[in-house]
Amino acid sequence: MPSPHEALYKSAQDFTTSTSSQTHLEAHRERFRARLVSSSIADGNPLAVPYEKDQQKIYFRNLKFKYLEQEAKRSFLFSITGDEPQRVMPGENEELEAENKVKKAKLKHVKDEIEGMRSEAIALAKTNAEYHAKNAAAASEATLLSRQIRDMELELARIKAAHPEETRMTVDEANDRLDAQTEELERLTSEITAAGPRGDQLRSVVAERSKKVLALARDREVHEARAEDVRRSREKGGSGVRVHEMSLWYESTLNAYRNLMGIRSARVVSPSQLVLEYDTTLPGSPNGVAQLTLLFDAQQRLIDAVLTGAGAGEVDGEAEPDIREACATAVDRNDAAGLIADVLVRLRPL
Repeated sequence: MPSPHEALYKSAQDFTTSTSSQTHLEAHRERFRARLVSSSIADGNPLAVPYEKDQQKIYFRNLKFKYLEQEAKRSFLFSITGDEPQRVMPGENEELEAENKVKKAKLKHVKDEIEGMRSEAIALAKTNAEYHAKNAAAASEATLLSRQIRDMELELARIKAAHPEETRMTVDEANDRLDAQTEELERLTSEITAAGPRGDQLRSVVAERSKKVLALARDREVHEARAEDVRRSREKGGSGVRVHEMSLWYESTLNAYRNLMGIRSARVVSPSQLVLEYDTTLPGSPNGVAQLTLLFDAQQRLIDAVLTGAGAGEVDGEAEPDIREACATAVDRNDAAGLIADVLVRLRPL
């Protein structure tokens, strides 16, 4: 039985003798001879021999590996198909190479087309992704709107059920009410505009009276200090009670009270009648003065009160103050001071 090396050598000889054309081994042999002729050994340089020897070993080692690889491929194909490998005829490699060039050119063209289609597909994918996001947002919005529409329909059905047609307001009625409300708004706006100057006037009056109140507060502090001195003197029990100063304090206190209450003057007409004059801001009052007459019985209880000079009827939208209810309340409680304060509020509206 021949050895593997002998079989391999025999196969190589059969392959080289079975074709009339130059084989790969012959081509390698010719290239080797050409390199040998062109190498530095041909020049007779002995120092280049080791280097060239190593290069030739490497070259033959690679050549042997290629040959063994090709032979292994041939044996493998033969073991699978059972057919002898195809013979390469002269000129066939050149034709195949030309066909390969043409096919490579076509392949390159097809690759370029595929690359263009790939780029276009990527751009279309991006565009489709944007369209998908927009469509998803629109679908979400449509879902939300449909849900809201259903809720509104349910709410409308509930309202219709809660308010039958016979109790609903028609369009004409709604328009009439809207027109009435518009007119009311216009009237109120005109009243607000007209009340602007009066508000400024009242603010100036309030500021002036605030100044008077501050001045009276300072006078009150002075008089209270004097009263404290009188009280201390009275507690000591000495002869230092200043009756005159007490009289002055009492008089100033009365004046302060009158100023606070807006009382211009007070006079006793009879034991059962007291007349007070007020400063008033109501229009229609002569010289800005109103007169309140208090009537008392024998036990000094309030029995009636009459207000005059506070305006005749309605002047510039302001009606004459009606103190009948306040008078009845004060008579029941015997509260003359409360009636005096109530009349002041009615004579000086804000």
